[in-house]
Amino acid sequence: MYKPMTLLALLLAGFLTACGGSDGGSVVQGGDGTAGSEDTGGTDDVTTGTEIAAPRLGTGVGSSFNEGALEATVTNLSAGGTTQIKANIVDSDSGNRKIVSKPYAVVFSSRCSGADPAQAVFSKDEIITSSGEVVVTYEARGCRDQDVVTFRLYDTSEEGGGRTGDALHTATTVLTVEPPETGAIEFATAEPSSISVSGIANTSLPKLSRVTFRVLDNNANPISGKQVDFELTNASGGITLSLDSAVTNEAGEAFTILRSGTSHAITSVKATTTTNDGTVISTESAPISVTTGLPRQDKFSISAEVLNPGAYNKDNVEVGITAAAADALGNPVPDGTQFNFITENGRIGGDSNSGSCTVSNGAGSCSVTWRSSGIRPFFEGSHPDGLQTVNERIAMTTIVAYTLGESGFTDQNANYLYDPGEPFVSWPEVYVDDNFNGEIDKGTNGKPVEAFIDIGNVGSYDEAPTVYQGVQCTQAARDQGHCPPGLVHVRDSLRIVQSVYDSVVIRFFFQRNGTWTEVSPREINLEDELDDESKRGVFYVVLQDANGNIPESGTSLAVSGEGYEVFGASGDVPNTIGKLSVPGLPAYGAAYIVRYKPEPDAEGERKIEFTAPSGSGGLTAKERLDGTVPPPEDEDGNNTP
Repeated sequence: MYKPMTLLALLLAGFLTACGGSDGGSVVQGGDGTAGSEDTGGTDDVTTGTEIAAPRLGTGVGSSFNEGALEATVTNLSAGGTTQIKANIVDSDSGNRKIVSKPYAVVFSSRCSGADPAQAVFSKDEIITSSGEVVVTYEARGCRDQDVVTFRLYDTSEEGGGRTGDALHTATTVLTVEPPETGAIEFATAEPSSISVSGIANTSLPKLSRVTFRVLDNNANPISGKQVDFELTNASGGITLSLDSAVTNEAGEAFTILRSGTSHAITSVKATTTTNDGTVISTESAPISVTTGLPRQDKFSISAEVLNPGAYNKDNVEVGITAAAADALGNPVPDGTQFNFITENGRIGGDSNSGSCTVSNGAGSCSVTWRSSGIRPFFEGSHPDGLQTVNERIAMTTIVAYTLGESGFTDQNANYLYDPGEPFVSWPEVYVDDNFNGEIDKGTNGKPVEAFIDIGNVGSYDEAPTVYQGVQCTQAARDQGHCPPGLVHVRDSLRIVQSVYDSVVIRFFFQRNGTWTEVSPREINLEDELDDESKRGVFYVVLQDANGNIPESGTSLAVSGEGYEVFGASGDVPNTIGKLSVPGLPAYGAAYIVRYKPEPDAEGERKIEFTAPSGSGGLTAKERLDGTVPPPEDEDGNNTP
């Protein structure tokens, strides 16, 4: 029979056990991948101790615990199949009872999940649990044959609960995955999609293209180890493939290399494989272009945003300059092609502050910025520093763009190669044509006074050769000296005029004996200029800057009449260098033709007024032309004083 104190001790022990023990109790966490809290039905299969030296992963508990083993609901999977994999966490020093008093981290991996790309995935890569159980879902995504799945057990940190230290224990199981059923073959990439013809040393346009295809199963997962056969749809010009067949890698990809031939062409690659039952399936790549990629002279150009900036007397005025180029077929030159620029005056450069820009984004063009600075161009022989110049007009500035390319020929037999006898053009070395006379000017010593690019690096200027300059020649043409080594500089030039900033002059021109002659506004009577029959008048208004050039961009002309109907042009000066071609008018400026006729019922003073604000808005020029009013008539129709 129990004594009172003994009975009290037993009852207290039973109470503590039911509450989780005298060490503070256990916490059983559920959540994703865990079995959750459960009624253990007692203490035989759980441990509440926190000082655990030998935790283990396996299946079962107690005497039925199988250390290092995992339980899979399905071990033989179909291609793309899924299964649940479970394990218990036990204390091997306490009868292999589940550990529910301490959280552990479990990390999942397998041979197929570690492939690149993964051929199997787990529903989670890692789980933290204190329930003594762990569950994860495995999905085969291209995995085949046997896959070894591994669970690794880790301690967790007290602060954040993340795993820490080395693995405490591991458990494994083997899954068998059926071979995937081939479902499709698809084109992946062609890199690059344009390549150059063989024989061209053009780093911007490679001669090889890597063409990749992908084989997928019926679940759209990649299939490795599948043979794919390749063939060209067009082999003209000597296009070849490096491989006729290949085996897919872990990503389900197989590739071949397309090698260019000697002429322009468009081709694609056909890829073929078989399904599990022997059915042949195939697809084709996107078109791949074989081209020169070389800029051709007649397809190279330069342009300016503004041709008449107000820059003559103002530094750092900016003008955008763009160069554009295409190859012999009119296709944009490839990204990476570089254009160089030279300017007679000012400074010019791209974002890197160099005198060049690089083609990108498939545009076939790129831009730099010209900025005004330095001693502006003077007339020939009048440079303030005594330098010899050949510029025929003050403020005219030549800008040149150039790059390496081919001069161009007429392909009369469509073989994309120059043959002897076909028409061609050839070009001298690039020079800055300061006076735009179409030839390089030389000084008294016979040497150039205009800047040039010595592509031959011989210290002298080379005129145009008598052979075709390019890389696409037949052997017969090469035997005659055509297509010499190296490329030619293709080039283009333009001129901008540095108009005087904040300057505008209005000039008037009336016809005298069939010639347009300047007339002072104080010396003209509009009534005297009327045609006798039509009773209409006509004259030119020419706007200029202080140098006699077209005014700066943005300058405009407004015309209004009082007692006259006015017809004709007005508005902004054109975006040009202002060269005029009307005999009798100045050589440069902005010309407006004005027509007028008297208003029949007008009374009082008649006049036409002209207002021309400069592009910079600081100065406005004003002029007026007057007419006379005839005296009134008497009753007999005679004019009275």
